[in-house]
Amino acid sequence: MDPMTDGSAGIASFYDELASSYDAMTAFRSRFERERPAFEQFVERHRIKSAIDAGTGTGFHAILLAQLGVDVTALDVSEEMLARARENAHAEGVTVDTRLGSFADVHRMRSTLVDGVFCLGNSFAHLSSEHEVSEALQSFHAVLNPGGIVVIQVVNFQRILASRQRIQNVREVDGRIFIRFYDFLPDAIGFNLLTIDRTGNSLPHHLSSVLLRPILAEAIIASLNRAGFENARAFGSISAEPYDPERSPDLVLMASRGA
Repeated sequence: MDPMTDGSAGIASFYDELASSYDAMTAFRSRFERERPAFEQFVERHRIKSAIDAGTGTGFHAILLAQLGVDVTALDVSEEMLARARENAHAEGVTVDTRLGSFADVHRMRSTLVDGVFCLGNSFAHLSSEHEVSEALQSFHAVLNPGGIVVIQVVNFQRILASRQRIQNVREVDGRIFIRFYDFLPDAIGFNLLTIDRTGNSLPHHLSSVLLRPILAEAIIASLNRAGFENARAFGSISAEPYDPERSPDLVLMASRGA
C-alpha cells in the first residue's frame, strides 16, 4: 500500500503503527490539567450525561469525559489505538466502552441515544470526500438525543493553507524526536510523522504518512446544516473562543440536533 494513503484501511494502518508512541508524542498525562477546566464548563453548560468520542485514539478525551461523570463510548478504526485507550482508562480508574468502527458506524454503537458526539484531534480531516462527510454527519445526527450537541475539532486549515508552513511541531521525549510536517498537494494535505531515535550510537528513523482533506469553516457549517443540525457555529477552541481564520490554531464546530 502506498504510504501516503487514505481510506479506512490506510488510516487504521497509520494509527496502528503510531499507537505505541502516540501518548509520548502528545504529552498524554500533562494534558488533563490543561484541558479539564474547558470540558468541565462544556459538560455542565450542555448537560452532557452520555457521549460518543469518535476517533478516540488512545482515549484521552473519552477518559476526561468519563472522569467528569459522562457515560462514554469510544470509537476508532485502529485496534492498536483502542488497546491503548483501554489501558489508559484502566490506569486512570474509569470505565470507557471501546468500539472498532468508522464515523459512519457511530449511530450503531449505542442502543440508546446520547447527549453529545465529540470528534476531536483533527480526526474528521481523514474523511476524503463530501460523501464521507455527509455519511458521518448523518450518523452523528442519528445517535443524538433531541437538543444533543456535536463538537468537531480540526486544525485551522485556512491559516495553514495561507501560510504553507510545512513544519507543524517538533517534540523530544526520552531520546525520541517527533517531527510533524505537511506536504501541500493539489487537493489534499499530506500529514507526515518523522520519528528519530537518538538513544543509541546511531540515529534510526521512521516516516509515516497519511492524507488529510482540508476542512474550512463555511463548508463544514453547510454540511452540518444539510445533515439536519441546527445552530452550527465556528469557534477557535473548545472553550468557545472566537474563531479567527488568520490566527486561531484550531477550528471547532458546534451544532445541535433540533428539539
